[in-house]
Amino acid sequence: MENANLRVTKDGLHVQVVEKTTDSSSTDKGISPNTTKAIVLYTELMRCLIQDETTRVYDKSLRGEPNDGHPNMLLKVFLVFQEMKKSGLKPDIACYNSLLRACAKAGDIELAQDVLRRIDDDGLQPNRATWREAIKAAKNAKRSDFADDVWNTGTSYREKRNVNSRDVSNWTPNLADVELLMSVYVAETKSLNDHKKRIILHQKIIQL
Repeated sequence: MENANLRVTKDGLHVQVVEKTTDSSSTDKGISPNTTKAIVLYTELMRCLIQDETTRVYDKSLRGEPNDGHPNMLLKVFLVFQEMKKSGLKPDIACYNSLLRACAKAGDIELAQDVLRRIDDDGLQPNRATWREAIKAAKNAKRSDFADDVWNTGTSYREKRNVNSRDVSNWTPNLADVELLMSVYVAETKSLNDHKKRIILHQKIIQL
């Protein structure tokens, strides 16, 4: 068995990830404990980067300084993700949800769409957090059309995938999810000057 120490850094923080294994038993018996630990640590590193950026923006608002958005956060998170894949690890849904959370913070729906495609390509089952983070991206981008697409895809996911596997299931939204979708409509309404478009969004809110 060959060992190679993997090290991931976040600013001054060093995280020792795992001893990378090429032992054949790990492939025969599924994912090894070390591999699982490595995926968890990479995911946690991405979450730390997102939280650090959230704290930084909040601190700036408390000081009355202008919000400069999240200029480097997305880059840092996706660099960690790429480093993870280079090390030979396969992302799980929690890892992808962290990517979506970064997209949500930045309001980047194009990257969010790409992440959702990657989840499909990897054959993973999205969960409630997946759909919610994608909708949060729509909210920050003020794009109710994207939120509607995510909602429709999630609630009919099994049919859209055209599979009968029990591992694939539809998303069943609860009241909090409906409120989140409503907040997307409200956010976009506030940004519009077009009266007709605002009426359409108001009608969607009433229908919810």
